[in-house]
Amino acid sequence: MQWWTLVDAVVVAHQPHSADPARYDIVLGAGVRSEEGFFELPATPRFELFAGTTVSAASAGRCSAVDGLFKPRADPAPVPMELIGCEPSEPLLAALRRPRRAEQDWAYLLVLDRHGAVMASRTVGLAITGMRPSVLGGTLVDITLTDGGDERPLPTARPIWAEWYQGPPAEPNLWAPYDSQGRAAWLDLTTRAWRVPASRPDHSGGEYHLDGRFATDVPGLHCAPG
Repeated sequence: MQWWTLVDAVVVAHQPHSADPARYDIVLGAGVRSEEGFFELPATPRFELFAGTTVSAASAGRCSAVDGLFKPRADPAPVPMELIGCEPSEPLLAALRRPRRAEQDWAYLLVLDRHGAVMASRTVGLAITGMRPSVLGGTLVDITLTDGGDERPLPTARPIWAEWYQGPPAEPNLWAPYDSQGRAAWLDLTTRAWRVPASRPDHSGGEYHLDGRFATDVPGLHCAPG
């Protein structure tokens, strides 16, 4: 068994299969990401397509053949990441002094709320392209990382982090307006919400009635109790 992830897949065209009108030939436009390793395909391989949200996927059908999947593809060019307003300490200072030695090093980039609790974390490489005085002034510096990595948050995460910046929201259903990707990002924050001040009341035990009106997808089903 081998997996390929079809990134940003869209259906471009479809028509009945010439040999079997009950089947379809479907043209997808998508980026292709192969999982690590490669296994030689059998003489008559079978293919199954899975589709769904960023949280879960289910079988979407089977295919007798796939064209265009096995073509060689160049790796995508690295996309730099800008760190704005940095006050560097070790080991970042060491990487700035000797950038060539730090090209293989990495670090965690943490997203904090106003209380210092971690809302999200990302792994970034410390290969540094440049450094300059920060646009924020003072003694701060702006640093350009050669590659921001594959764990970049979705744009949907920015307003969600803003809503959580003061701490876990007390009002229910604030996640409801978001799509499945946004709800998945919201759900990731609820797993960190145990980092709340000790003054909050203990809600364990008892009986609770959940508002299920917005549980219209898998992330929403988990956001309702979350």
